[in-house]
Amino acid sequence: FLLDEREKQPPAAVVAYLLFFPAVTMGPLFDFDTFRAGLAAPPDTKRRADAVCRLARGLVRKFVFADPLLAAYRDLAMHGTTLGAAVTLVAFSLYLYFDFAGYSDIAVAVGGIFGFDLPENFDYPYVSRSVGEFFRWHATLGKWLFRHVYLPLGGSRQGMARTLLSLAAVWLCTALWHGATACYLLWGVYFFVLLAVEKLCFPKGFRIGILPTLLLVLPGWVFFFSDGFAAASDFFGRLFCLGGTLLYSTCTVRKEENEDVARTFLLAHPEFSPEPFAVPAGLDLKNEGYATLLPQKHAADGFFICKLRRHA
Repeated sequence: FLLDEREKQPPAAVVAYLLFFPAVTMGPLFDFDTFRAGLAAPPDTKRRADAVCRLARGLVRKFVFADPLLAAYRDLAMHGTTLGAAVTLVAFSLYLYFDFAGYSDIAVAVGGIFGFDLPENFDYPYVSRSVGEFFRWHATLGKWLFRHVYLPLGGSRQGMARTLLSLAAVWLCTALWHGATACYLLWGVYFFVLLAVEKLCFPKGFRIGILPTLLLVLPGWVFFFSDGFAAASDFFGRLFCLGGTLLYSTCTVRKEENEDVARTFLLAHPEFSPEPFAVPAGLDLKNEGYATLLPQKHAADGFFICKLRRHA
């Protein structure tokens, strides 16, 4: 891509294009022709006035919606219930949209103030009726990868096998764009599989509806906020009530012979309440990792034992 632009333009112009500050960090992505048109555009008072309104919208999305949703997500993420996991996922999904769409509004607005007509990056993706349609999310990245990765590999012009190969390459690049971690790669695999199934099993233009699309798309964000596969697996376990409970969860914590630690913990975490915990016969608490917060000493190993119930 860089070599292609360098062949057409002086190096100094390419550097200016790459360092264009409104979009240098997260987009929207645009080609050099758009940049050059902005350099040559005459002053336009109406465009600047519209850009100021767009800037205000972006700031509202970022500070009125995204930041409170991020705070809510952080509070909710510690709830070990199915209901808590579902609300956490919705909060994070809305936060991610308002944060990124708000940033894109700000970038487009600042570009407009300086006379640049930058492309739209978000087109209400959460009302999409298919997974393929959903990627009006960060649309400029999708268009860039379509042009520079999907089409050069053959795209959909050389049979289904080549189409799937091209699609896999696009999603590998998309995952690496966000970060070279296992969770981002799993996120890419997840959406590649969804889109591959959509291409293989449904006719072109088929729409499954808004709610089914959301039910497929939102779980993919779990890989965005998880630190690793274990954390993602644990969250999915809570989300789908695998071994947990719908409205409350239990938690055991291991502390050796320290009643003060137990009291301090319970005072600092009012969402927990202690419940007596009967130690199963023959259980080696040290090896099993059970632990210890009630002043109820277990004679065999000197541990305090309790069961903590976390409220919804």
